[in-house]
Amino acid sequence: KQLGFKYRPSIIWNKQVNKINGAFGTWLSAAAPFLAAPIELVLIFYKDSWSRTKEAGTSTITKEEFLDYARGVWSITGVHTGKHPAAFPEELPARCIKLFSFVEDVILDPFAGSGTTLVAARRLGRANIGVEISPEFCQLTVERVQTVWPMTASN
Repeated sequence: KQLGFKYRPSIIWNKQVNKINGAFGTWLSAAAPFLAAPIELVLIFYKDSWSRTKEAGTSTITKEEFLDYARGVWSITGVHTGKHPAAFPEELPARCIKLFSFVEDVILDPFAGSGTTLVAARRLGRANIGVEISPEFCQLTVERVQTVWPMTASN
């Protein structure tokens, strides 16, 4: 609030955890079961005005996607890549990018991790900037982004 951000209702990401990857511990003891977290929240904040004019840019979301995404509960199976502890499927940022941005917008990922958001942004024709402090994850991000859009000296 002090920085001028305002809150909008969250999106619930239902990770569709199944019996195999959602339960740890033993059913024989109530001593210390691990409870699976089958959902995560996508928090939405904005500054200044929530509304943008149609003239602000080119949208790539279809009517059907808009109606589906605007419901606020997204059932998208989670991923475990083994390369990053907080991996998520590309569809998650792709939906956010389609729902909240225009083609002319720049997508900023201040915690780029393994580059999933940057890959989704490139596939959707958005310019993007990623920031990551881990050299290992920076290298992983570069490798993933280059599979979508090979980098050259000019870009």
